[in-house]
Amino acid sequence: MDRKSFASIEIKIHSSVNDFTFDFEDRNLVSKEDEQIVEEIMGVFSENIPKKSDGTGEWEWLQKQKQNSFIDALYKRKIDVVSKFLTNMFRNEATYGYLSPSFLDALSIPESVKSDILCNVDTCFEFSDLTDVLDLTSDSGNPYGLKIGERFVLPDTPRHFYYSYNISKLLENVTAPVLIEIGGGYGGLCLQNWRRFEGKCTIVNIDLFPALLVTYFYLRKNGIPVNLVTEKKCEVKEEMVNLILADEVKNVWKTVPRSDLIFNSRSLCEMDENTISEYFNLINFSKTKFFYHENSNYLLFPNSERHVEIVADKFPIDMQKFRLSNKYLTPFTGGSGRYREYIYKRL
Repeated sequence: MDRKSFASIEIKIHSSVNDFTFDFEDRNLVSKEDEQIVEEIMGVFSENIPKKSDGTGEWEWLQKQKQNSFIDALYKRKIDVVSKFLTNMFRNEATYGYLSPSFLDALSIPESVKSDILCNVDTCFEFSDLTDVLDLTSDSGNPYGLKIGERFVLPDTPRHFYYSYNISKLLENVTAPVLIEIGGGYGGLCLQNWRRFEGKCTIVNIDLFPALLVTYFYLRKNGIPVNLVTEKKCEVKEEMVNLILADEVKNVWKTVPRSDLIFNSRSLCEMDENTISEYFNLINFSKTKFFYHENSNYLLFPNSERHVEIVADKFPIDMQKFRLSNKYLTPFTGGSGRYREYIYKRL
């Protein structure tokens, strides 16, 4: 008998959805003052811009169909256009696919997104050490969502705060941890981990070129030191966020210091099988203490030609090196509830 359904949290309308202020306006902030940062970033990446799309699976489609104008501006080095995209990154295609849902999708279902944000904030209060909703707010990149004063709670920030809390519990006996994230999106979890460990950590974020450029901008705007690791500048720096292009990870992996925890959220399952195998070769080869991820464990689109997922139970983790210590439903919205959290501990 094949499984035809999956357990999930209840999708509901939050009882206080009309008691809070939300902002889903399609508006842009003036970007001129950010052009200097963009010039700096483009200079840092100048020798390492991929010659073609670097995404696979669902991510190849997203780059070509949803992020194409932003990526075109990157390749043509249009500083003013890139600056406009990044200054307003959360309300345009620069971050499409990095949030659940992205702004362009949220515009079509704002009432549902409002409720989801409030439900996710409640979940974060219950399952982490959150005591003040201000700790979930942001003001960089023209964010949208729940408005708290002049700042905003983005749809995914409660989830990122919760991940960071769980990571800190797993590593509570580790001083100055080394954290590796595969597919960090716009850098939301990097920011939460940096704040939680008060900068006394080394973070390595591996991602596609457009995502790393967005991450670099977002972290710089939040005052976090960033370092791009390449084959020519093959040095992971301590107490910084180190960015590695996915295309170069095999060549620079050996320079990554000891790893205390490797993390991924909601993107491994959307890569093609070869890419997943390449990442798990690195994970299995590493000496990391923990591998913590949240990915889909159900094929929601079995007949799709582009959205072909590899379910998390079939990830090629080496069970002779790792033990699955926890597997459970994620308590957050998104993905129709098909995501599961997995925590593997090295034997």
